[in-house]
Amino acid sequence: MENARLLVAIGHFDEALSLLRTHRTAGATDTEFLFLLGLASAGKVQHVQVAEAERQALLNEAVAAFRKVLAARPDYVRARIELATVFFLLEDDRLARQHFEQALADELPSWVAEHIRLFLAKMDSRKR
Repeated sequence: MENARLLVAIGHFDEALSLLRTHRTAGATDTEFLFLLGLASAGKVQHVQVAEAERQALLNEAVAAFRKVLAARPDYVRARIELATVFFLLEDDRLARQHFEQALADELPSWVAEHIRLFLAKMDSRKR
């Protein structure tokens, strides 16, 4: 897991996904594993040009991973923010807004709250 965490942190998403998917076939299902899988899948979409079919598959993988994390740990605000971001990327503004607003209900560092407000503003602009 430490290697996967490092690979995600330095932006080596393909390598992280390969390592994490190997662990998944070995039966790893804990929240740390799922959180990293979601980060790697979403990170690849945000930082690497991918074909639309792969983009959709990666975002769906991220949604599934973050939802499982939140099912086990509903108070995991970072996972909720990441899930909201993935819904934003999928242009599912209703679900993105729901999760961003739920995250804002917690006490967040001001810079995180401001970042969320920027996403909300972008969604408002998209509606126009």
